[in-house]
Amino acid sequence: MAEDTRSRPGRPRSEQSRSAVLRATSELINEVGLRAMTTDEIATRAGVSKATIYKLWPNKYAVAVEAFLSEMAKESPDPDTGSAEEDLRRAAGSDPLLPQQKWPSLCPTHRQGGLTWSM
Repeated sequence: MAEDTRSRPGRPRSEQSRSAVLRATSELINEVGLRAMTTDEIATRAGVSKATIYKLWPNKYAVAVEAFLSEMAKESPDPDTGSAEEDLRRAAGSDPLLPQQKWPSLCPTHRQGGLTWSM
């Protein structure tokens, strides 16, 4: 079976635009939270159109998940200690010598009756 080597119609998708959207999304989540963040704000901050965002992701939540995973991959590369058990322990964050990840919850934290919970 021959491979289809035809390109897609239209302009090629830009890795630079994708990276800008992910960076803008991470910044906005940190500043205003997931619920308050809008696709318009992401587009404006990233310097792209909303159409660019919707060509790559179905909604702001999908962008947020990819931004989160992208940040996690940058901040915590896979450990390679030579032991699968130790690698898993470190990847799971149970090693007290490793720094804790600094990523806010995707939703603002609320206080109610002295208890802290996330929506």
